Amino acid sequence: MTFGTVEVMRGMHLSHHKWLNKPAPGHSPLLEASAGPRRFTMLAGFDAVRYVAQVADGLRGRMPFIKSGRIVAGFGFSILSVVAWTAMGHGDVAWGSLLVTLFTIAVPVSLRGAIEHASHPGDPGFANEYRTLLPHFNVNRHIHHHVDSTVPWYRLQWRTTRPLAPINYFTHWFRLHITKTLVPMQPMAATRPAPAPETPRRARTTGCFS
Repeated sequence: MTFGTVEVMRGMHLSHHKWLNKPAPGHSPLLEASAGPRRFTMLAGFDAVRYVAQVADGLRGRMPFIKSGRIVAGFGFSILSVVAWTAMGHGDVAWGSLLVTLFTIAVPVSLRGAIEHASHPGDPGFANEYRTLLPHFNVNRHIHHHVDSTVPWYRLQWRTTRPLAPINYFTHWFRLHITKTLVPMQPMAATRPAPAPETPRRARTTGCFS
């Protein structure tokens, strides 16, 4: 029961990789983390607010990679799920699922967005790596994730010798959106991942010629 936000997340993630640390086409300037009045920059820090704005833009066809039909379908299926659970006398399941979705988007996703792509002014990097207290399925090895986004999570490797400490997972958001001592990091230079070395093939043999 995500009410169409899964399609928004898919489209925003693709845009994030294509226009890393740069505004994507159709991006609202009010949702820039480092521009505008403080009240807008605080709102920009919560991904739940960004998702609402991107749903509206996606329905109008303004956001690349986001399909409006999928948003409508996701919203419709979510409504049907709420109705079905309520009809069975378990409306608490529907509303509990909705609260979990809202919390996930508003808190963990927002915190990750700050620590992964914010740093002190003058930092030439495009992404941070960081330690965590709970498993993050290697998404905290974030530099490798952007250098080669085709690598599955279980093969991501550290690309820095000094990842940020776990406390930064909680403080980066505050420093980016409230005190503004951190800024969005630089765009990533266009690179191609190095091709994997080919494994030598064994000569094929058959019958008495082996």
